Amino acid sequence: MYYIRKCQITTIKQTTDVAKIDPTKFEKFGYFGDSESEFLEFLSENTLDLSKLDQETKNELVKIYSYNEGFEKDDLEQESWIEIGEVNQDGLFESSLNTFNKKYDF
Repeated sequence: MYYIRKCQITTIKQTTDVAKIDPTKFEKFGYFGDSESEFLEFLSENTLDLSKLDQETKNELVKIYSYNEGFEKDDLEQESWIEIGEVNQDGLFESSLNTFNKKYDF
């Protein structure tokens, strides 16, 4: 006799709305980089005083920083990262770089 059971791994990826951000608006915070990877690193490693930004930029940042991750259970491990990329002709976001140092194809 064999004892058999089925196992399943479920992965959930949640994303925010896409924020359109002009990196030159962050020079007042000390950002003077010129690449996507430098900008993602800057955003992920710095806490910004949003009151120093114009309303349009604040509205865009709120899309990614006031996001409620949900699924808050003690036994659920969560990781988050930010991505940079383009919105294609179909309106879908195509990630080209992220702060996870990998490209994910979800």
